[in-house]
Amino acid sequence: KTGGNPYGCPGLKRRLQAARVRRGYVFHPIEKEITGNFFVYQYFQGKECGICKTAIPKGLIKKHMSIWFRKDLRIEQLTHFTKNTMSEHLGMEVTEIGEDYLKGTMPVDHRTHQPAGLLHGGASVALAETLGSFGAALTVDHEKFVCVGLEINANHVRSTRKGLVTGTASPIHLGTTTQVWDIRIHDEHERLLCISRLTVAILHKKEHH
Repeated sequence: KTGGNPYGCPGLKRRLQAARVRRGYVFHPIEKEITGNFFVYQYFQGKECGICKTAIPKGLIKKHMSIWFRKDLRIEQLTHFTKNTMSEHLGMEVTEIGEDYLKGTMPVDHRTHQPAGLLHGGASVALAETLGSFGAALTVDHEKFVCVGLEINANHVRSTRKGLVTGTASPIHLGTTTQVWDIRIHDEHERLLCISRLTVAILHKKEHH
């Protein structure tokens, strides 16, 4: 171990931070304070550090680790966050938490219809922001950080009149100060209805207040 770095390499942090490519959620233990975990792509296996020229041992490669700060996370723990909110009013529910995604549903009824009887685009955006915000909040230490939305956009590619729609939120970028989440909403026949992207800021609680 060198300088508190469990990888024993002062240059590895720089290599990992420079490799946030494709869907790689690449973390270094220096970021553990925020993320609570680290995820390293197999791309680094056997590669040399650009500074100390030390090969990264195979045993240090971690794949598909949970991105959530709390590893004992359960859906039931999220229920109280939606009490007396728009999410509760529209009937949204978180239904599944995976290692790097979460899913939630929303009914298509009088609460989420637009005048023509179709699913309101704003309701889809509300579901997308709810899931993306949940996802961001669950990756940080609540005692130190708070997540606030910066921007959201959505493309409505199809609509529906009834049933239940399901949104799936997964991270595109998990940084120390910002996160970007991709949310895709499908109907009960797995047809894509909406593609949304949410950008979230990660603030220290003292900055937020």
